[in-house]
Amino acid sequence: MYEWAAPGVEPQIDVPELQHIDMIADGYGRWISELSAGRSLSGDVEEFPASELPLLQMQGILSIVLQPIFSGERWWGLFGFDACDARKTWSKAETDALRIAAESLGGAMNNQALANQMRRRVDLLTETVIELDEGCRIRFVNPAWRALVGLEPAAVVGRSLTDFVQPEYRLAVEARHRIAGKNPGTRRILLVEDNQFNQLVASHVLGKLGHRVEVAANGRIAVATCAREDFDLILMDCHMPEMDGFEATRTIRARQQPGQTRVPIVAMTADAIAGTRQACLDAGMDDYVAKPVTKDALEALIERWTRARLDQPK
Repeated sequence: MYEWAAPGVEPQIDVPELQHIDMIADGYGRWISELSAGRSLSGDVEEFPASELPLLQMQGILSIVLQPIFSGERWWGLFGFDACDARKTWSKAETDALRIAAESLGGAMNNQALANQMRRRVDLLTETVIELDEGCRIRFVNPAWRALVGLEPAAVVGRSLTDFVQPEYRLAVEARHRIAGKNPGTRRILLVEDNQFNQLVASHVLGKLGHRVEVAANGRIAVATCAREDFDLILMDCHMPEMDGFEATRTIRARQQPGQTRVPIVAMTADAIAGTRQACLDAGMDDYVAKPVTKDALEALIERWTRARLDQPK
């Protein structure tokens, strides 16, 4: 069980009354019936059945919206927003964001379960199976690798595959790997965002658009990540702990080497006050977009700025 609480709202996750709830015995059979059928629940708590009120009112919840989480075909649990300061009518943007987050979490769990199942099968194979990252470094090898090279799988993870290839074949192996992994429409994007919910939603949307996403939880991590990896685009939140987006952008720009292609940095922030856009540009960012960003707008933004990067002179 996980909980995100807004500033000034007391977290409820450790309240004893909320531990080990029996949904049927405690009067939440309606929730099970609706959510397990794939339907969301929402409304003002005072309009809910009497059996559902005690625990909700104890937490000071006035309005709530719930979305089911499915792992494959199996109903796993629920994801929800609640309002404690005033009754609230949930907007389509809010319910869509909640649905996307629930789908992302469910999809991630299902993918992990399938991956674990596949790994168990791969471990039984007598043929060698190797998984590589974009840099031709080994992410995974099955136990059959031991018979091939005489090393334990754990001893080779993180090393380049070319370390185990005869010298005359190394360039050919690297070239073939680059060609096999290249997709003209795929961009490598660094998402700099400290809010875990926003990370989940944005990563899901970017993944659906076919891009590879790396997440940095603050500006300091973003600067360190940019120092060791190359990206086609950086989506930068402005207000984060440790190092904000403005300082991170100035640092990235200051470290850019002569002749190095300039990576576009686009601010993504909910801050819509006057002067924010100019502050972003002054810090070295290339563009500014206000949250929430639609999928279509994000797709157009990525295409515009990554195309501009391809066209710029070295």
